[in-house]
Amino acid sequence: MSPSQALKQACEVASKQIDMIKPGQWHVVTPNTDWDLTALVKHMVYEVLWVPDLVEGKTVKEVGDKYDGDILGKDAKKAWLAASQKAVAAFTDPGAMTKTVHLSYANVMGEHYCSEIASDVFIHSWDVAKAVDTNTDLDKELAEFTYKFMQPRAAEMRQSGLFGSEVKVANDADLQTKLLALYGRRN
Repeated sequence: MSPSQALKQACEVASKQIDMIKPGQWHVVTPNTDWDLTALVKHMVYEVLWVPDLVEGKTVKEVGDKYDGDILGKDAKKAWLAASQKAVAAFTDPGAMTKTVHLSYANVMGEHYCSEIASDVFIHSWDVAKAVDTNTDLDKELAEFTYKFMQPRAAEMRQSGLFGSEVKVANDADLQTKLLALYGRRN
């Protein structure tokens, strides 16, 4: 699976999960206990809103506070769909995977950034599913893609605070259990 395919599929999975949020559930706490569903979806929208600008070559400083404020508007589901579609489209542009993307922590290739965003969106789609108590079975192909991309970076991500505390699992645990544990989540 290519990074752009992973992002497209992860956004589709997230869209299905976000669409399942009922009006009375927006304040339900997610597996990331600092966030309710509103905060989680806002984070997801915020992350993907940056993609077109950064893939275009802008720096974090140049984008500045463009996405601060009320990015969800009156319809968080619609905000997610619009932002995620633009992010996916940004990575279909010729050369997007080989461009240098200026992130806050380093300059990386577009392929790396796309993989990072796909992984973030994918794990947060599980968070949404868990919070709204729907099917939390992860797509195996996306789980494998995410695990292979994130596993070598786990210690660094944990140190930065982007991953939860390490969850110990058996060596023979299934991929979903290992992936969730990598992110500090329990199946």
